[in-house]
Amino acid sequence: MKKILGFVPGFRTGTRWKSVVASVYYLFSLIEVINGIGIFLVIDAIPFLIFYGIKAFKTRKKDAITFTIISLLILCFGIKLLPNTETQQSTNSQKIAKTTITNKKSVSVAKINKKILIANNTTQNQSNTTENVVKNQIQQENITQTSPTNKSIQSNSTTQQSQKSDNVSVSAKVSNPSPKDNSEETLIVNGPSGASFKAICHYSSKDTEYDGTVGTPLKFRIGRAKEGFTVNIDIDVIFNNNTYNTETSFTAQ
Repeated sequence: MKKILGFVPGFRTGTRWKSVVASVYYLFSLIEVINGIGIFLVIDAIPFLIFYGIKAFKTRKKDAITFTIISLLILCFGIKLLPNTETQQSTNSQKIAKTTITNKKSVSVAKINKKILIANNTTQNQSNTTENVVKNQIQQENITQTSPTNKSIQSNSTTQQSQKSDNVSVSAKVSNPSPKDNSEETLIVNGPSGASFKAICHYSSKDTEYDGTVGTPLKFRIGRAKEGFTVNIDIDVIFNNNTYNTETSFTAQ
């Protein structure tokens, strides 16, 4: 064992402090085997190359030259075995790219599910509104059947209202059913020319009221409307002291 250590830098002279430093150094190189055999060979070859290289330069002895050449070959072989940094970076970049694509797909699926949920809620609200209207009509019919006098009065009133609705027709539409956030929207109300109207936009957070004139496009900004939320617009047209109702809507994108 002493003969072998006699060739190892740090143990050749038998000096204690040199042996301690060499032991720590070689122990460190042994730990580096975890990161790859190439690092281990490079660290171990360096002291052999330095000390035997100096000795070969000074003494020109054959054993010193031999150890210098062997340590140089081991150093070159260890460098060749070192992990390729560019390949590792490329692999990490590919992993990051795959993670980014997966996150984008998750966000897209979440947005689609959100839109489907909003659409289902809107449909359910419309269904509930229709059901309430039908119930009110049934209740009115029951009240009318219990009183002949009321039935006659209601019949006359219904006739007058039908005449009014036959004479006046109102409708409304928006220029862009799917406007972008904070863009300008245009409301067009058709009906009696020159009649005034009030339009109420039911946003998710508040209601906004606008005044306008039938036949004249009403322009307004939708602000930061909630994406995917259907904004219903109720319009009341006032003509000859009578009010006529219509509605339209848009969905912010």
